Amino acid sequence: SSCQVPIVKFSIQTNSGEEIDGDISYYNDLALHNTRLLARYCSWTKGNLLAKLGVFIKRWAKKCGISDASQGSLSSYTHIILMIHFLQQLQPAPLLPVLQEIGQKNEILVDGCDVYFCDDEPPPYWSSCNLSGGELFLQFLDYYAKFDWQNEVVQIRRAGRLNKTEKRWDNKMCIEDPFILNHNLGGNVGNEMFSFIVKSFAVARDVFCSHKERYLFTGSIEGESIKREIGEDSIFEYGNALLSRCQSSLGAAP
Repeated sequence: SSCQVPIVKFSIQTNSGEEIDGDISYYNDLALHNTRLLARYCSWTKGNLLAKLGVFIKRWAKKCGISDASQGSLSSYTHIILMIHFLQQLQPAPLLPVLQEIGQKNEILVDGCDVYFCDDEPPPYWSSCNLSGGELFLQFLDYYAKFDWQNEVVQIRRAGRLNKTEKRWDNKMCIEDPFILNHNLGGNVGNEMFSFIVKSFAVARDVFCSHKERYLFTGSIEGESIKREIGEDSIFEYGNALLSRCQSSLGAAP
């Protein structure tokens, strides 16, 4: 295994029959601060929006076959870093701040890494962004389908852009760990997998934007002046149908 700390992997099955994977790491103090950082980011959105979006992104990544770092793709944690970065860069109104840049900024060293972030309660009405989870997911897919992977680094510790030249990284996919700054979370992604991951973003964007998929699911006839609505009790099933379409359109991961 390429893991730097011991990890126990497990899976549980929900009442709906869906399987959820998880893992527990040992002797990893930095992981505690990572968890606290993600939890604090979650508190900056209303109605658990960030957590819900993160869960759906993980489900999408697993369905596409791009969520297993041991197989040369990206970890589920890395997909959450991608999500946070996107929400910090969202225009015209970012949904999330850069917590490592605001507040008192007192250096806190753990294993040689500065783990400071602003852990204050968020002010009310911080962001004017009022996009739904579905709209954010579509923009997330579009953002990374068009991302400048050749020159830029995905990171969540500063508001400004970070390029590969500054990091002296030359990997195909560069995603900076928020605390271990010399750790590229996308460093083990090879050329073939890189192309597949970028393709996954583009294909999923097209699938989720397709009117054809909606027509097929609802039994509507293309060109109808009144489109048949998807009932609230069918949203989960519709999401699964779209995820399956992503999977079939992509084929097997390399």
